[in-house]
Amino acid sequence: MTAPPHIIVIGGGLIGLSCADSLIARGARVTLIERANKVGGGAGEFNSGMIHPSQAAPWDQKVTTNDIKPIQNLANRSLELTQLRRREMGCPDVDRPRGIIQIFDSQYAGEQSLEYYQLLGVAADKYAGQFSFRRLGISLPDDQSGSASIFMAFLAQDLNKRGCSILTEKNCELRHSHSGLEIVIEGTEIKSDHIVVACGAASAPLLQTVDIDLPVQPMTGHALCFDRPGIALPQIPILHWDSRSALTVFEQELRLSGTRGEESPDALLEIWEEVAPEIIAALGKPKMRWSADRPASNLGRPIISKTKIPGLWVNSGHGHMGWSLCSASGQLMAEMILDGAEAAEFALP
Repeated sequence: MTAPPHIIVIGGGLIGLSCADSLIARGARVTLIERANKVGGGAGEFNSGMIHPSQAAPWDQKVTTNDIKPIQNLANRSLELTQLRRREMGCPDVDRPRGIIQIFDSQYAGEQSLEYYQLLGVAADKYAGQFSFRRLGISLPDDQSGSASIFMAFLAQDLNKRGCSILTEKNCELRHSHSGLEIVIEGTEIKSDHIVVACGAASAPLLQTVDIDLPVQPMTGHALCFDRPGIALPQIPILHWDSRSALTVFEQELRLSGTRGEESPDALLEIWEEVAPEIIAALGKPKMRWSADRPASNLGRPIISKTKIPGLWVNSGHGHMGWSLCSASGQLMAEMILDGAEAAEFALP
């Protein structure tokens, strides 16, 4: 009987945990390595909570609908898989109300977005309720939301039960020579059949050490978390398009999160004091401030691919779509490694 392949996954965030989940489901033996003192941190820990296939387009790159379609399809597949795994594991927030509301400062931008959604086949309609905050609003009823932190915590527990070896506070090094690919963890070489680099914005510098150029760079996002105030609040996330930020109400807290190009979480207060002053006035001081680097691909899409080094794979560059793409990205990676599947639309150039 052939022994199951041993696969090392580097990175314990949404993408790395999802890779491990799908690989184990297909019979592989998995070791997951995380440099922080816990898994489930990184860019997904305090994100906006939105699982939103509707937002498949990259923020700062001009792409065609043909470019977006593969990402949108992957996101739709991922939403179904994530909901299934959340339900299987008993995540307490799996039955949150569906949908998100997107609001625009510009009437023109909102109208253009509505036309774009119709072109892509995304369910969308105008929203003019209380939480449009006197702006043009669009309802996106097929999107979902939930705590990525809860999902990662439950997934890590489930992986432990299924035999995944999870190593935290471990720095690793890749080496490639005439004798092949090696991974060294704090001076000790670990044998494996495959290595998956899925450590977010840290993926590019790690792969550079073995002469692989990954077109992924950090894009800093922020969050402010508050105790939930006792006023009327939206049940689904509100996405403010112009600032690329969101207001999300969880069971115990209200979170402002996102942005692009901002240096500090303080920018979120300035943005939402303008957008939703009544809600912001009801908040006390933030109980937590958070910043992290999202892995932004210069290609406008994630990279889920083999590399030029046999046995070395990469799953990174998801940008603002990590929570929306994680489950299907992990499943696709497992299909590529174990079944020989191809995904040219996500290949490393």
